[in-house]
Amino acid sequence: MRTLVAFFLLLAAVSFSSAASAAVGLHGEQYNLNFPGDDYKNFDSGSYDACRQACEADSTCKAWTAVGPGKPPQPLWYCWLKNGIPTSVHDNCCVSGVVNHSDIAAPAPAPAPAPATGNGGGGQTATAPGGTTIYKQNNGDQDAGNVAGYVGAGGSVTIVQCSGNWCQVSAPKAGWVWGADLNH
Repeated sequence: MRTLVAFFLLLAAVSFSSAASAAVGLHGEQYNLNFPGDDYKNFDSGSYDACRQACEADSTCKAWTAVGPGKPPQPLWYCWLKNGIPTSVHDNCCVSGVVNHSDIAAPAPAPAPAPATGNGGGGQTATAPGGTTIYKQNNGDQDAGNVAGYVGAGGSVTIVQCSGNWCQVSAPKAGWVWGADLNH
């Protein structure tokens, strides 16, 4: 009888430990895992995949954690980029991952900038000291569907034109960025 009880206790322990481990997705993302700490940038990403892509696009980023949906601080997916690889903890709130930048292909060369119109731009290169989001439209919509890409901290953009608070850019992706995020 003791052998049978010991067997069931061992079986329960093995089942619990495998249930508590994080499942790994197609791109190495780990479900139910949080990397608390080493945060240097956070934003509403709309999805955990957009958070992963933002980390891959930023050479400072070593790891990321996406919290959500419906978890504090936002009702949608909220992204935390990390400049280190913190110790992981099991947490049902999150999807996390580690980025190996040597595995990421270099982006294709940027197309030549379009001719400038408006007040500023004309192929001028500007830096984004804290990074910035590139939007498809300059309508203030921060939904993930309006996100064309990200520029990592210290990254560069090529300005086509600036109008009001927005600057149209042609590289690294075509779209619009918030002018206050740039040194130009």
